[in-house]
Amino acid sequence: MTLLIAILLLSAGAAALVLTPMLRRPPSADGEVPLLLYRDQLDELKRDHAAGRLTDAALAAATVEVQRRLLKAKAARPISWVRRKALAVPVVVLVTAVPLGVYLSLGQPALKDRPLSTRAAEIAPLTAAVQAIAEARKTLAAQPLDPMNWLRLSGLLLQREETQEALALLGEARQKFPGLAVFPSAQGEALTRIGQGLVTGEAEGAFRAALVLDPSDARARYYLALAAEQRGAREEALAAVEALLADGPADAPWRATVAAAQARLRQALNLPPVMASGDLPSDPATQAMIRGMVDRLAARLQEQPDDLAGWQRLAQARSVLGETEAAIAAHRQIVRLAPQSVEALLGLARVLFPPEASGSGPIPAEVTDLMGRVLVLDPNQPEALWFAGLTAAQQGDKATALAHWRRLLALLPPDAPPRAQLQREIDRLAP
Repeated sequence: MTLLIAILLLSAGAAALVLTPMLRRPPSADGEVPLLLYRDQLDELKRDHAAGRLTDAALAAATVEVQRRLLKAKAARPISWVRRKALAVPVVVLVTAVPLGVYLSLGQPALKDRPLSTRAAEIAPLTAAVQAIAEARKTLAAQPLDPMNWLRLSGLLLQREETQEALALLGEARQKFPGLAVFPSAQGEALTRIGQGLVTGEAEGAFRAALVLDPSDARARYYLALAAEQRGAREEALAAVEALLADGPADAPWRATVAAAQARLRQALNLPPVMASGDLPSDPATQAMIRGMVDRLAARLQEQPDDLAGWQRLAQARSVLGETEAAIAAHRQIVRLAPQSVEALLGLARVLFPPEASGSGPIPAEVTDLMGRVLVLDPNQPEALWFAGLTAAQQGDKATALAHWRRLLALLPPDAPPRAQLQREIDRLAP
């Protein structure tokens, strides 16, 4: 009831503001004086013509001019007070009744208020995100020479869909750190977001620049495959995503997205889906056929040992078949062919020491060497940072372990699941 009274009072106030100038009586009839004057002039012209003082032509010309002035005076004359009173009722209806009717039909006057204190759970994530961005800005301002500070702030901005600011920040970081692939790669992703999923020419250029700096950059490889699909080159796109899956980590966060692209492309090309590990058919004859195909691929590669893509397919096939030793041999050949590839080094390390074995014993020396080579190529590679810290912790070098793990913690997004475990390991080692 209180709300309805308030609405009525506000409507009445609005109507009064509109009606006051409309209903105010004009102080005089000055607006009628020019009209009377022009009418008298017309009558006088007629009298002069009748008396012979004006010719027909002169009468016509003078009459036209006076009539023009008369029409102009009528147009400039304000609306009469009587006519304004007649408009008062529809104006009141328009100003008060129409908005009131719309509110009563669409509004919810009975809806209870929700104080800010009752919405803490809803605004907590927003508040945390804003606070994280503010802290990242302060850190970047204090330590502008650390590329991770630029990467962290741009990542937080992208999570908040503040793509334009993130794009500007990445462009500045790309100029500041021209040797790091992560910045043109992230810049290309931001441009693709702005393009609503379309890999534009500018984005494609950024991804190709990233691959020049790091041929194993998974993000750039995926989006370039997506660009190929968008321009209709499905075979090229499929080859790219399958190569990325072949030498990518089994637990990579992007793997599901790339596998979905692979399935979509294979379906579009009328190709059978790829079987994952554990999906081998139980029929012995079918298993024998599959193993025969893999063996033929292996035989061909003995004759063509420089076929990197072929070795990648063979390594994946051996892993699917559970042939660990053969898979290791294939991965070693991949590393020989691509010694500067981060993904090749990681692929061999994973088959030598699978992620699920990371807590079951000491890390093999070969894996430690491989992870060290990865960190030389990419000092911010998360998996290598984790294993480097784990190796140092097993050797009793707490300071080195903490340095690697704290760097890894700064790389992880605020909502990344591994953060909790990593923080526990840091707390356990920290003095």
